[in-house]
Amino acid sequence: MNKDDFSAVKQALRVFSRTEIESLPSDVLMERIDRKFLTSRQHISELLSGLESNYNAIEAAGSVVAPYETLYFDTKNLAFFTMHHSGYGHRIKVRYRHYPRTNTTFLEVKRKNNKGFTGKDRIETDGVKNVLSQNEKQFLRGQLKDYTPDDLKAGVRISYTRLGFISKDGGERFSVDFDMKATLGGDEVSFGKLAIFEVKQERVCTTPVIAHLRNHRIREESVSKYCAALSLLNSDLKSNLFKSAIRRIQKIDNEAVYQ
Repeated sequence: MNKDDFSAVKQALRVFSRTEIESLPSDVLMERIDRKFLTSRQHISELLSGLESNYNAIEAAGSVVAPYETLYFDTKNLAFFTMHHSGYGHRIKVRYRHYPRTNTTFLEVKRKNNKGFTGKDRIETDGVKNVLSQNEKQFLRGQLKDYTPDDLKAGVRISYTRLGFISKDGGERFSVDFDMKATLGGDEVSFGKLAIFEVKQERVCTTPVIAHLRNHRIREESVSKYCAALSLLNSDLKSNLFKSAIRRIQKIDNEAVYQ
């Protein structure tokens, strides 16, 4: 994000009350509906304006601006990617998620069912590694039905910056992700000016942030950071299902205007 855009975001954040991440239950909205809205990062500040009366900004280690780092695991034949591309209602992802602000790392199994609900199980680990420890393998054995930890290998790494928010009553969260980059081996791809507003709800409903985004003509869209990144990094993969989302990402990067 350039200096002017970042200054505008910091100015927009000043009017939000803060909630310390340590004060939130560890399992808050671990089972939820995820809804995503794509826009340009230059519009983040104006899209946040007006939401401060309904949401608090989540603060970690003294900052609401948090870097995230994720390493995804998949099978040799990319079974998890293929599940998503084939439109399976039930699908999974396995990943490390590292939070540099608090220097904490979790190994997570993320699931989505055919009713659209997302759930996560995770354990805290001692860092991001290409090779799983025995304790991590034991955790995965209890989580994966059709695969073993030895089936998995480290793949795409994705980094981005996140702003997190929680409703005043604690029943809804949303985040804003930007400055996304993905690497695989020696290859790297940037998501350019893309910003993703991701709303996490207990059920599908129109809340202040949903109504606000719609009023600004920001469309709800289906996109997976992992699948989009892998599609961009490996042109040999069959990725027809993700082409619409990738074209949208590229359009935002090229035009950086509301559509």
